[in-house]
Amino acid sequence: MPRTSFNYAREVDGWQSSIIMACIGWIQRTFPEAPLMVQKRDADGEWIEVLDSPLVQLLDNPNPFYDGLLLQSAFIADLTISGNAYLLKVRSGAGRTVQLWWTPSSLIEPKWPSSGTEFISHYEYTPGGQQVKIDSLDVVHYRLGIDPNNLRKGRSPLQALLREVFTDDEAANMTATLLRNMGVPGLLISPEKDATISPQDADAVKEYVRERTTGDRRGQPLVIGSATKVESFGFNPQQMDLKQLRRIPEERISAVLGVPAIVAGLGAGLDRSTFSNMAEAREMAYESGIIPLQRITGSQTKHQLLSEFVDAEDLVNWRVVYDLSEIRVLQEDEDKLSLRTIAQVNGGICKVTDAQRILGLPEDDSQDFYLRGFNMLSVRSGETGNEILVPQEEPKQLKSGDWSEEMKTLYWKRIDRERLGWWGLAFQKVEPLYYDEQKAVEKAIKKGDMVGNAEKAIDSLSDKWTEVLEKLTFAIVEHFGKEIAPETMGKQAWSFDPTHELVRAWIVNHAAESVKTILATNLEDVRKVLLASTDEGLTVPQIGRKLREFYSDRSSFKAMRVARTEVTQSASFGSLESAKQGGVMRKKIWLTSRDDRVRIDHLDMEGEEVELDGTFSNGCEAPGLGGDSSQVINCRCVLQYTTG
Repeated sequence: MPRTSFNYAREVDGWQSSIIMACIGWIQRTFPEAPLMVQKRDADGEWIEVLDSPLVQLLDNPNPFYDGLLLQSAFIADLTISGNAYLLKVRSGAGRTVQLWWTPSSLIEPKWPSSGTEFISHYEYTPGGQQVKIDSLDVVHYRLGIDPNNLRKGRSPLQALLREVFTDDEAANMTATLLRNMGVPGLLISPEKDATISPQDADAVKEYVRERTTGDRRGQPLVIGSATKVESFGFNPQQMDLKQLRRIPEERISAVLGVPAIVAGLGAGLDRSTFSNMAEAREMAYESGIIPLQRITGSQTKHQLLSEFVDAEDLVNWRVVYDLSEIRVLQEDEDKLSLRTIAQVNGGICKVTDAQRILGLPEDDSQDFYLRGFNMLSVRSGETGNEILVPQEEPKQLKSGDWSEEMKTLYWKRIDRERLGWWGLAFQKVEPLYYDEQKAVEKAIKKGDMVGNAEKAIDSLSDKWTEVLEKLTFAIVEHFGKEIAPETMGKQAWSFDPTHELVRAWIVNHAAESVKTILATNLEDVRKVLLASTDEGLTVPQIGRKLREFYSDRSSFKAMRVARTEVTQSASFGSLESAKQGGVMRKKIWLTSRDDRVRIDHLDMEGEEVELDGTFSNGCEAPGLGGDSSQVINCRCVLQYTTG
């Protein structure tokens, strides 16, 4: 060590330091969370996992006496403390490595000829004091960097902290010594005034005081026959402030090892933490401690072990890595991920199917499209966006068959685009209701009858659901009712009244029926979770976690399904009711969606014409309205109207 002649390295043993072992212990427990895997680069340059790699099998079962996790734990601790870790290879008769054994770095040393013709010629292994020469090819030597004093070995960063480790050890020793000596640093016992005492009496008094103030007798009354003065000398614990003294080693050792003090449970971190930042601290520990260590060991495993299982000339196309995909602390917060993904969908950045895949939901192929609000206009590069595409001719009186295919396509696209825009708004209104339901159900199941109480909890939200759906339905009906009037006549022919008695009655009845169906579906889903959990013999807290997982997985999907259904039905009703209020249109025509995602049943309905109060051949009053669910769900057709 610089600026001192004291040999701290001789006095310090990292394996005996509580601070070092707190950090090492966390690394040992955490390092195996990411399983090791072998990957090979394919013809397209993509890394593909090799599932049947013999290297993975060897590291998982290195020898008959301990498994891969124990082996990994041992060499990671040794590597971190000493800067070196060694695995000894045991070969079969054919020369293949069939076993691996960890050996402490203190028992093995790399050796080389004095001529310098070889970097490392062999390793000298000294178990039980006997020297054994081992070929360098039979040793896996992991290093942390390169020791400038011995280029064949690695160097632990703890070498720079020997004084800090020594300081903490001495502080611990001092505390233990004080407790052994009745909690005072030292006693000076002397006769009062001019009295004298012989050496024999002095030794007797010393032994008498020691016997009655240490061990199990500490704190007992002490009686001395003659006038005696007892004084303490040295510093007491308060004067030394050992707590603050020991914080410095904790801070520096945890920093060097890449493990924040709070993660290792050290006082230097706990004193300044409320645990609200624990997730960030664990993530930091992974990124500054675990991941770099995995990258170092993975590379050295590739060159010293994987090279025995693949051709040397092809080794460049192989690598040894650790799978971090399932490490919880490195995963994005689910709530943040959901909000960000929903915002990207509503902003038209990613498709609905992309969002379903990102959130781990079942992918619906019919949702392979972008959502863009009706107030957003797609503009090609180089265009101003001010040009409005309108039909070449605007008929004064619309009759069946009057519209060209171009006019029908433009009309359908505008209606469909507006419906898609309302999906996002409806989703934002509905999704929070599922979170409210989750909390209510979790609370209810703690009271006994789980299914019965869950039903009551779900039913208790009926009024809130009704309020949300009535307001949402009114807004959608009003929008599409006012939109259809000018569209059907080419000019504002009438004003749609969303407050009409018939409209209000439909909105109330529709919301009530929707709430009834939604809550019944939700209860059935929750009932299945509760019964399955009960059959497994889970406790109430475990069932609570099951419910949280269920709602986390399904709430977004279910909310979007409700949003789509409500928008489609309300838009169709608003359009149809507006046409009825106008008194001009006499018939309605089924107009299928103008893309390749049309129901086969609906392809045959293109141009089908019925009275305004009539029912189409599929049993629907309008797209998504009435009829069997097989004809309603995900329907994207629209209505066209005619005066003839």
